[in-house]
Amino acid sequence: MTTMASCGLLLIDGSEAVLGQVGRSERHAQKVARITSSIASRTRRGGSSAGRFARKRDGAELAFLRRVVEKVLALLGHTDSLIIGGNAGMKNKLLRELPLQLRVKVLYLVNLDSSSSSGNLQKLARQFHASAAQADHADTHCCVQHFFESIEQSTDSCCYGEEETKYALTMGAVRQLLINRDLYCNNQYGESYLKLATQTRADVIAVSPISEIEHRFCQGIRIGGVLRWPVPAYDSQLDEQDSDIDECEPDADARDDTSDVSTTDDENESGPVAVLSTWLKNRLSVVLNDVASAESLAACVEVLLLYNDEPIVERIVQSVDLLREQDVPEEVLTDFSVEASFVYDMFED
Repeated sequence: MTTMASCGLLLIDGSEAVLGQVGRSERHAQKVARITSSIASRTRRGGSSAGRFARKRDGAELAFLRRVVEKVLALLGHTDSLIIGGNAGMKNKLLRELPLQLRVKVLYLVNLDSSSSSGNLQKLARQFHASAAQADHADTHCCVQHFFESIEQSTDSCCYGEEETKYALTMGAVRQLLINRDLYCNNQYGESYLKLATQTRADVIAVSPISEIEHRFCQGIRIGGVLRWPVPAYDSQLDEQDSDIDECEPDADARDDTSDVSTTDDENESGPVAVLSTWLKNRLSVVLNDVASAESLAACVEVLLLYNDEPIVERIVQSVDLLREQDVPEEVLTDFSVEASFVYDMFED
């Protein structure tokens, strides 16, 4: 399991961000920086139209978040893990701005009313110490038991099954990957899962059917993960479409004739496109409150990303333009661009 010798602590709300750090042997957190915000109040005063006021506020908010990311990289980039606390809106927005190298270090997102209290920094430090202590004493049996307890308590804290687990790994959301040792660890079948776990700093727990609870996992679940944060529900319809295509494979002679042909660009990009299409469909379903329209727009974007000969950056821009023409909110377009960059980075070798 990943050793957590130190942890970066980050408190954030609309007015400021406070950075701190704590080590395994240190009882109290140390404050290392404070970044103030110039974000205007949501209450507009005279002299500015509502649209202009909103754009100025959004711009100031984005600039603040990016300054915080720069400070985190400079002052906390060396730590083994991160814990982010604050109100739900700002800490989730910050999470989207974090580069992958920091995002995969995030252990927890903690809901707090304010970032100004030094006591809140100590709350995050205690959360780290509790997590580190759990890691010290965890063995395979305890990990599996914790996994089943998490499933019973909340579906947002775990994922299981091959498709859902790979999807969550791709998003960088899996903190602990549990796999049936015999099925996944000694052959190429599980190579992609182990590779994704390594790339995203997920702990790998290889489970053998020794105890009753471990036997239950190996026979029933086989592969699953404890999540760093909740992820959108996985949509298996994309895989069902892929399986329909697989049923129309050419016969053995035809496959032999093409065995020396390298993998096509479309095949190489089907993974990130599937993830992005699912993310976009889930997001648009909520924003538009229209599942059919969301599926239609996601399908159009999928075609652009898969079958266009332009560089991927150009394809993403074209996708954003298409969505903008359909009156998709700018906030969604910004999030889509960030998500696309993140997902394609994840799939790069």
